[in-house]
Amino acid sequence: MTLAQIAKNVGVCKATVSFVLNGKAKQHHISAATTRAVEDYCRSINYRPNIHAVRMCSKIVGNVMFLLNTGDKYSRTNSFSDYNVAQITGGIAHEARKAGCALSVRVFEPDMDTEIIFNSFRSREIDGMIYYGTTLPNKWIRVFKQEQCKVIGIGIRPQQGISTININNRETAGTLVETLIEDGRRRFLYFAGSSDSYPGTERYAGFRDALDSHQIPWSEENCFVGNFDEQTAYRIMEEYLAGKQPLPDAVVCANDSMAIGVIHALRKNGISIPGQVAVTGADNIMVSNYITPTLTTFDNLAEAMGAEAFHLLSRQINGKSDIQDLILQSKIVRGESA
Repeated sequence: MTLAQIAKNVGVCKATVSFVLNGKAKQHHISAATTRAVEDYCRSINYRPNIHAVRMCSKIVGNVMFLLNTGDKYSRTNSFSDYNVAQITGGIAHEARKAGCALSVRVFEPDMDTEIIFNSFRSREIDGMIYYGTTLPNKWIRVFKQEQCKVIGIGIRPQQGISTININNRETAGTLVETLIEDGRRRFLYFAGSSDSYPGTERYAGFRDALDSHQIPWSEENCFVGNFDEQTAYRIMEEYLAGKQPLPDAVVCANDSMAIGVIHALRKNGISIPGQVAVTGADNIMVSNYITPTLTTFDNLAEAMGAEAFHLLSRQINGKSDIQDLILQSKIVRGESA
């Protein structure tokens, strides 16, 4: 049944029916008696309004999306088995529940049509989006800015016209390396993440800051790209040791997964940690507390970033906040590996 038919049967105009069904009766000074008459009639015929039409007419629909852009990183595994992904999702979901907001979760994969994401805004399915991935594609940024979409990026480069949330990766990574230098470590290897990861590039910059401040020589030959992957780091460390290269004083890794791979390779070859070689990671994932030796690292504050992303998005949806680049303050977690 159409709105016009309902209006005719109740004896009111079509606009009145529309305002009542969209919850705008008081706003348009429609009497309580007329409101009840429309609602009672709709219940009697089991009428339900078209949800898409309601959304298009509503300023706020009460639904946000968390979009995980995996690239190829989790192509063979469950994306949500990753510690950071799980913690970020939990932080968003907890705050959304408290706010009475519905949360949609979507994994974007390389073969998907990007229009799916843009249409979520255009069709008013969502009020805003929280994005987590290594980078936010330039095309997406252009569309989001042109169409004034409310978007928060976690772990992406700031100052792109999209609000972002990160931790102070460069500062904390530098502080962690300073502790190694204070312990007398001078010969370093570095295991980097991927070149398109903003946190990864910041962590490497912090590593170099610490070395430069103490005038410790550095060769890029001692930097290995482990792509944040435990098995890749294990293989690289094994190959390095097999090549009879000089043993480093310390191995600094851009995340905990690579650090765990390095520890396994060192222990397999009978090298004591931290006696001969100190090892550090980053992220403070749960398993880092259960390996031997326990890992010295720093906290990625993943759950807190998820929660703060929802708070910032909610403020922007309600017109109470402009674009911001938030930096959360991390801390070093001392384990037994350094």
